Amino acid sequence: MKPIKVVFIGAGWVCANRHIPAFAALKNVTLWGIIDAYEEKAKNTARKWKMPHYAAINNIEGIGWFADADAVVVTTPPVTHYEWIRQSLLAGKHVLTEKPFSTKREHGQALLDLAKARNLQLCVVHNNLYTRAQKKLRQWIAKGKLGEITGLSISLLNNPNRHLPGWYDDLPCGLLFDELSHFLYTAASLTTNLRAHAAEMYVSRCGLKNTPSKARITLLSDHFPLFFSLDFEAPVCEWHVTIQGTKGAANVDVFRDILMFVPSDGKHTLKDHFRTVANFLWDTSMGFAKTGVAYMTGSLSYGMRDIAKCFIQCLKNNINPEHYISGEFGVRIFNLLCDVVEMLEKNKDTATFSLQLPTPELGTQ
Repeated sequence: MKPIKVVFIGAGWVCANRHIPAFAALKNVTLWGIIDAYEEKAKNTARKWKMPHYAAINNIEGIGWFADADAVVVTTPPVTHYEWIRQSLLAGKHVLTEKPFSTKREHGQALLDLAKARNLQLCVVHNNLYTRAQKKLRQWIAKGKLGEITGLSISLLNNPNRHLPGWYDDLPCGLLFDELSHFLYTAASLTTNLRAHAAEMYVSRCGLKNTPSKARITLLSDHFPLFFSLDFEAPVCEWHVTIQGTKGAANVDVFRDILMFVPSDGKHTLKDHFRTVANFLWDTSMGFAKTGVAYMTGSLSYGMRDIAKCFIQCLKNNINPEHYISGEFGVRIFNLLCDVVEMLEKNKDTATFSLQLPTPELGTQ
């Protein structure tokens, strides 16, 4: 079978550090070329990964070598996703795109309809569902380790000086729009019939235009409410997903890809308390033993290797992709994101506070 030729659109940090290495590790895949608005960046990336082609252009028209590609990976800023995906599908290429689809609700379904009409695959990068921690969590739930799931909560703390791209504050709700998808698809993988119920956010205290200082979101499922607490002006960066069940609770440390479990502490006696501490220490230590080196060296793929493998397999075997990267699931998550963002913008509190924070430097990624 001929190798599948993959073109990358966007030569930013995520593409260079997550997407390209994931595809480069696969057999029967050729890194065919890269397109970026900046010629030097595209040229250097192509040279580093021994790609035969590169281009600095804002559309695919006139790129002769693009016609020979089989698939495209879109990693540009979200405001450009729609047009790159649309052009690639019209050119007859399968597409794997970073989330979210676009910044406009109508774009998601329109792109999926176009892909189906052209008999092409349109897949979305929901990478955290393929991390070690989240795959193991779903196994625990399937085996009944947590008992019946009774609740889920999200805690996001973000330091505004974190290594981030320069475009994020131009999005609707700024950084929230780009990062909330991670928690929406995680929640959707653990419960059913997820829908927005209530949301509010507060204006930035460090001079950002769209990114809020804090936000609070309530979702409903068929079984329980879900609570999201988001802080974009925190002193540390921590992302945690906590799942409660009738037999115990689990916590996903997203950044370190570590999963912890604590059994029910019953009457919360001293013995129960020490068992909780012991469980946290053990699971954290064992988790860090498995992911720590990759985390500290910056080589933790956060599920991207599995996604690249799934995408290529569905093209090779002419089969539908796994549910969690499918276009259908992607549109569902994107529509939910749009629901939440509309609710947040409607309930944005613009009250000023006496405590003001320094403006972060944008574009450090």
